[in-house]
Amino acid sequence: MTDGKLKIMIAAGGTGGHVFPGIAIAEAIRDADSEVDVVFAGTKDGIESKLIPELGWEIVHIGSRSTHAGGFINRALSYLKVPVLVLRALKMLGREKPDAVIGTGGFAVGPLVLAASLKGIPTAIVEPNAVAGRANKKLARFVKKVFVGFPTAARSFPESKVMVTGAPVRISISMVKHNRSSDRPITVLCYGGSQGAQALNEVMVAMTSHIEKYADRIRIIHQVGRIEAVEKTADIYKRAQLEAEVFPFSNRIADLYCEADLAIARAGAGTVAELAVAGIPAVLVPLPQAVDDHQRVNAQQVAGSGGAIVIDQAALTGEALAKIVIDFLENPEKLKRMHEALASVAKPDASSQIARETIAMARRK
Repeated sequence: MTDGKLKIMIAAGGTGGHVFPGIAIAEAIRDADSEVDVVFAGTKDGIESKLIPELGWEIVHIGSRSTHAGGFINRALSYLKVPVLVLRALKMLGREKPDAVIGTGGFAVGPLVLAASLKGIPTAIVEPNAVAGRANKKLARFVKKVFVGFPTAARSFPESKVMVTGAPVRISISMVKHNRSSDRPITVLCYGGSQGAQALNEVMVAMTSHIEKYADRIRIIHQVGRIEAVEKTADIYKRAQLEAEVFPFSNRIADLYCEADLAIARAGAGTVAELAVAGIPAVLVPLPQAVDDHQRVNAQQVAGSGGAIVIDQAALTGEALAKIVIDFLENPEKLKRMHEALASVAKPDASSQIARETIAMARRK
């Protein structure tokens, strides 16, 4: 605590799936107590290095490498690097003097949580997926709290530490309001997260040849991830006479949710949590390479409510996707039922719960 004010450090980095939950918690902390200082810890080359400062938050940097990427040699090098990163984190914590550290996933979390534990700083981690991650299961022994997105993940952690909150989503997502009308085209939002999804991009383009006679009844919003894919993708939609907005990445996802009637997306924890809170029916395509197949389990939690359709990437063709979209066009009441069903799995107050518990943990230091 500096100058009588609490300081909370949020460790998050690498992808939007790790960073956006951290931003959601930071917003909720500020909303709960504007006197609490928040500082992020992340990597210099991850999405957080640019995004966090753009949103007005302070960030300090620590480098690391995923222990699941690049084969045996890179994983071994990553583990060997941990002691160096922990020492770097200890120095950072000595400078920043946070009263609590919370990790939402990514490269910075492990070393910072370990270092904070060594210094006696209260720590917490967020496990948003329906299947607990391997790193979080290892880190759980060092933390005071584990916030989980789904009850299915809770059993992987000590019962005394677990709190089932749902996955944190930003305030702007929880405020999404739809303006659906039967006399306008159905708006299909396709996005593969902050890094895009090539398989989804390809199937969206392939779908165009199967929906030609419905072109005036469909509007596309497509986040392709790679800037070099924008012009080519937009041109294909134009030749198919489809109204389409194509871009590499957008920070205004809440605005896009307001326009969307249907989403085509992966099933990362952040994505399914946001779609549920925003009330967007979805076709979820789990990433086949996801560790422990956790995206499939995430998707099944939402599909079980009736709010989503799950389809394997191997079965997803342009024709198959076109049939799904056309079915919604011809039976619009299905979208309405799915929208209403999502209320049973939506957790719009997850960020607030996590923020309150983290502030309380910091005050008890």
